[in-house]
Amino acid sequence: MAWLYIFGLGVGFYLCYLCFINPWIIFFKSLTEQRQQKSYEDMYSMHPSDFEHHIKDLLEFSGYGKGTVSSYVNDFGVDVHLPNAVVQVKRYRCTNKIGRPELMKLEAARTYFNKSKAIFVTLSFYTSSSINYAKDIGMELIDFNDIMKMKGRMPDLDQYTTIPQRIAKGFI
Repeated sequence: MAWLYIFGLGVGFYLCYLCFINPWIIFFKSLTEQRQQKSYEDMYSMHPSDFEHHIKDLLEFSGYGKGTVSSYVNDFGVDVHLPNAVVQVKRYRCTNKIGRPELMKLEAARTYFNKSKAIFVTLSFYTSSSINYAKDIGMELIDFNDIMKMKGRMPDLDQYTTIPQRIAKGFI
């Protein structure tokens, strides 16, 4: 008779999981995916210059050092200058993958500016040949998933709308 009691408890716990816990897991997973999609659309709809500033803020908060955004024209393919790195930022759709030629241009800019590191940031993803090339030359690649991880560790900068507020919180 004890096995029947144990079997009944097991079935009860399983039904409890199916009815009460699993729907919450599905709900939160769906909510996370919706937030990522909204965040992608928000970033893609930014003006390219605003997106470059947003990425600069993310990189600074992530410990890359104080950066400056290049002028919008004649930037030699570099959008953000960090103390020891140059950064190229592309706001491409996820269907437009970054290929090796774009990385080669950034590597040339890294040499031109005499920096020790090059970082390529995109909302899209990279082709396999560009990933292999980046590994060979030591270039850091940051894609949409990496941006989302960085944003998850970063406080919401939008709440600090003025420059003095950002300075006071240590974001600038």
